[in-house]
Amino acid sequence: MVYFQLEDLPDTVRSTLKSIGLVAMCHSEYLSIPENKKKFFEIIIEDLNNLQTNGLLIPTLNRQFNFAFSVLSGDHLANNFMGGFQKNFNSGQCCRICHFSYDEKLIPLTDITFTQCSIDEHDRLVQQALMLNNGIIIQGVSDTSPLSKLIGFHAVKSLPNDPMHDFNEGLCGPVIFAMLKEASNKRILTYGEVEERLINFEYGSNDKSNKPPIIKKKHLSKGKIIGTASQKMCLFRLFPIIFHDIFDQLDTKDIYTCLREIISIVFACPLRKSWISYLDSLTIRFQYLMVHIIPNLVKPKVHFITDYAKQIAMNGPPIRHWFKLNGLSAAVRQLLHDNIEDFDYATHISECQQLAHDHVKIMKGSVFVDTISHEEEVPSFMQLAFIFKINNKWVLIVEQLQTIAFVETLWSFELERTRILLIKKPNDLILISPKGYDIYQVKKKSYVNILSRLTKK
Repeated sequence: MVYFQLEDLPDTVRSTLKSIGLVAMCHSEYLSIPENKKKFFEIIIEDLNNLQTNGLLIPTLNRQFNFAFSVLSGDHLANNFMGGFQKNFNSGQCCRICHFSYDEKLIPLTDITFTQCSIDEHDRLVQQALMLNNGIIIQGVSDTSPLSKLIGFHAVKSLPNDPMHDFNEGLCGPVIFAMLKEASNKRILTYGEVEERLINFEYGSNDKSNKPPIIKKKHLSKGKIIGTASQKMCLFRLFPIIFHDIFDQLDTKDIYTCLREIISIVFACPLRKSWISYLDSLTIRFQYLMVHIIPNLVKPKVHFITDYAKQIAMNGPPIRHWFKLNGLSAAVRQLLHDNIEDFDYATHISECQQLAHDHVKIMKGSVFVDTISHEEEVPSFMQLAFIFKINNKWVLIVEQLQTIAFVETLWSFELERTRILLIKKPNDLILISPKGYDIYQVKKKSYVNILSRLTKK
């Protein structure tokens, strides 16, 4: 899905779902074919270039509005696709901004510097890749960008990093884990005591909406910090309060403090230009601390955040082109907005993994019977994608599934995804068959296996 947003709207307006408009949508598989990718973006480019060249005249206001493209925001994988860069981050030159190589991730930036990619150099690499036309990646570049003809766009300067993926989902979790692991290794707190403390901590009324799930011993043993992006950030922010009595005893405190200061600048809006050089030094220090104290947790995102100072100098505060809304996709939020009265960006949403309704366990990911055709009694199915509690009411979001055929050798129905989302009530899921079913994969196809014959009551 491709969306647009006017960047010069007031922040209070920009934070609402209504300020985001849908431009186009298609299956990602469709864009994997070069001809399809070209056709898909050609129309978008034509419209945007027309807006930038001719503007928009609104007769009722007797006023001409002019437009200019600023940036394209997305996660790293999406941005690499849109920029024509390599689509993996565990080998080769995996940074869009400079010539950083994955093999150099453990070299402190106090000992090495990376040359920033220039527009001319990138264009030269694109031409080399196109001339070879054999899928070879040249210094991280694999192809020309599908937006190369968009006025104001260039892959080097128009694809800023997304702070939610780099910090909330990227670095906050590993730093929290490193601190808790150190506390355990030093016998300051056991994992069981960590779990107990998180259970007993009382979150304030403003933080309850982002209250993280309890991190259990089994999660810490596997090195996992669970939760959504906003929940991880909430735990990261409150860590010194929750663990106030042990915080100063941890060597990893320096890493936390440095990252906390980086986040305080990156997430600021407005953002002073005088902070940019200090941010640059902070990110270099953070990379140095990570390499020396917890090198096993160093990932490419540790390097990616060292590019924020350069990107802020070019594009302004990153928070103004935030990629996600409260951990939910725009499609889900639009569905909720269209169907839930008074739903907006500030509406409190509680997400659950399961619920019990009329003695039936309804679990996220389960498949339920939707309808049965009148003549042949072929069932159609739906898969439960989200279980929300909004305004003390259960709201279930399901994806329609297409029934392809009944396969006798497997005694199962073959299903395909449609990516069509619908809102249902708990009763809707158990109207025909009062139970949920599982999907099984056989030779890359999806099947649901049902014991009894289905018919309408």
